[in-house]
Amino acid sequence: MDTFDRLTRELLRLKAQLPDTPFLIGGGMGLYLRSEYHDSGRSPRYSRPVPTRSTKDLDVILSAEVITDASRMDRIRDALDNLGYEATTEYFQFARELGESGREVEIDLLTAPPAEGQGDAVKQRGIRARPRESEDIHGRVAEEAQSIDRNAIPVDLSSAADLHGVDLEDPTIYIPSSFNYLILKLHAFSDRKDDANADHGRHHAMDIFTTVTDMSKSDWQDAEQHFNEECDETYLKEAIDIQQRHFAEEDDLGILRIQENEVYQRYEAEFDEYLPEIVDDLNDLFSGR
Repeated sequence: MDTFDRLTRELLRLKAQLPDTPFLIGGGMGLYLRSEYHDSGRSPRYSRPVPTRSTKDLDVILSAEVITDASRMDRIRDALDNLGYEATTEYFQFARELGESGREVEIDLLTAPPAEGQGDAVKQRGIRARPRESEDIHGRVAEEAQSIDRNAIPVDLSSAADLHGVDLEDPTIYIPSSFNYLILKLHAFSDRKDDANADHGRHHAMDIFTTVTDMSKSDWQDAEQHFNEECDETYLKEAIDIQQRHFAEEDDLGILRIQENEVYQRYEAEFDEYLPEIVDDLNDLFSGR
């Protein structure tokens, strides 16, 4: 069983515990779910799918609706307990070892910031937030996830559930829209571009490349609408600024980090042909054109 099989099984087990709790899966696992279980109708301009990078994390992204609801957050805490996860960073990162293999799966709980008018229902300290009536469970607040539910993409995992023998009331898992994914990854790159321990953000830069190559016509239409309706919001203004500083020209740092990525170098000749269009696409996406 490879890494993604193990992560898929763990995701299905979590979903079985939380049939009525909405959440999205981001990070490398989100890209994997899209590539394996969602027919995106990718653009013919980018014919080669980019191989999904390895990960050992499940990035579980909670909406503002969930982070303000004590009963839902308590159910998440109970589900993690039932599945044998223990807090490694109190209380929004959890991990468990898988049998005797020594392999570990991590679950990170991220959350959109509370919406306007919801502040009284949430206790927030720094990057941590939880409902005031909950204990021992937090979400790590990601301001850039403000509209994370917008145009979320449903992915049917019924075939995976059958394969792993997990009984689900609803086999649908959600992943962020392509535009939301780009926003998240631009912020992640900006935070890690100078961090040697985070590979100077190379895998986040490559995730941006991957996401653009996999966008369908409907993804572009959703992105245009999202941009036009929210371009004055702080989280999107910041993403636009990051894109313009690091991904607007072929010699910008973000584009160089893409080219330094191991996956890019494996297909360098082909991906070099894509790169000018990727830069143009990012400029269009973050100018609303």
